[in-house]
Amino acid sequence: MITVDLYESLHHVWDALCTRYDVSCELPPISSLLERVDISTSDLAAQCVLVNMLSDIMESVGRFSPWYKRPASAFGVMLQRRGGQRRPEWGLTSAACDTYAALLGQLATAIEHNVGVILATQFVDDLDQRPAPDGPCRTAACCCRPPRMILVYHAVTADAEIICNACQQPFQER
Repeated sequence: MITVDLYESLHHVWDALCTRYDVSCELPPISSLLERVDISTSDLAAQCVLVNMLSDIMESVGRFSPWYKRPASAFGVMLQRRGGQRRPEWGLTSAACDTYAALLGQLATAIEHNVGVILATQFVDDLDQRPAPDGPCRTAACCCRPPRMILVYHAVTADAEIICNACQQPFQER
């Protein structure tokens, strides 16, 4: 089995884009690079990640750079409608697909080998964006002697059981 480090691959592609467009900035958070990425097809996912990177690159171009006043198409990005979508989205031009073929291949391989990491990242980001349940935290205890205590929202205990690792019993609100 081949191990491909997603972060290293993203960094390599980012560095190549920064060099090409004379930009000096840190790799954006992985969550923003994976925004609106459907990982069911690694090739399309790689294109979407590259579009997200190019979008960040366009925003980071310095005022005195020759790229500053260039349109998005100069970066290989244009608005496209896919399938039956009502709203257009940014996508790569065919010339950009040819230009970045090697980088797209590297991204596609990294995405294909790290589907679990990507899904976990997207899941955690979704959790972070959810509003906190209303109401104060309540104390819940397990059946251990002495009981282990946790603070938890009522909505959490109403929706799911939290099982103690020691006694294997659910925590009950007090």
